[in-house]
Amino acid sequence: MRKKGVEVMFQEYLQYLIIIPIFLVVVAVVIIVFKTGKKEIEPGEALVYKNQWSGKTYSAGAGTIILKPGIEKIVKEKVSLRNEPRDPEPVTITLADGNDITVEYEITTQKIVNPVKAVTAINYDKRDALIDSRIKTYFLDSFVGVSGEELITETKTGDKVTKGRKEDFIKKILENAEKEINEQLKREVEENWGIETIIGIERFVLPPKLTEVIGEASTSKHEGERIKTKAEAAGVNPNMAFILDAMSDIVGMWKGGSKK
Repeated sequence: MRKKGVEVMFQEYLQYLIIIPIFLVVVAVVIIVFKTGKKEIEPGEALVYKNQWSGKTYSAGAGTIILKPGIEKIVKEKVSLRNEPRDPEPVTITLADGNDITVEYEITTQKIVNPVKAVTAINYDKRDALIDSRIKTYFLDSFVGVSGEELITETKTGDKVTKGRKEDFIKKILENAEKEINEQLKREVEENWGIETIIGIERFVLPPKLTEVIGEASTSKHEGERIKTKAEAAGVNPNMAFILDAMSDIVGMWKGGSKK
């Protein structure tokens, strides 16, 4: 009896010797998995990951997430959700009558609202360049058919277009262009790329030749003659000089400034 009791105790001891290492291995694996899969996401950022079994991509916001090893894989660890306003390069536009005007604008809002789209639909790290390229295309599309000559043509009654009407016309062009471009950005960039983008047109920059034509100060009484004389001297169509002079006035007023 004593011999059998010893054998039973020995078998139980062997079982413990087997179970304890297995338990320790399991604990170690759990700890490793926890440390490896655990990710801390800072406020204002998102993490994008993919379930390799289902093929679906997800995002996680600020806080702690534990990814399943072998199942969930990080696609982009840090995606900024903060607003990123900036001043891109100006866009040069050739009007219908062949005159070039450079438009300066600012991006007042550039904020990722869908991290998954921002990472999977485009190259996230090149988002600025891609957005700028789209905006340039939208600008060119918005000004298709716009001609400075429209500002100096006669009305059906034979009355010349006044400066006030020129200013209203230019203001309408600017407002329509800004509205149209922002609608395209919402429809294409935000919905397809997950990046909310809003621009604001700041001003037109005239070519050096035309800047020289309308650059000198003058009293309002002699301003028309001054522009015409300078235009002819520089070999520029006087009508276009009048148009661009009105543009410089209205853009300043539209944005809350004044002509200097």
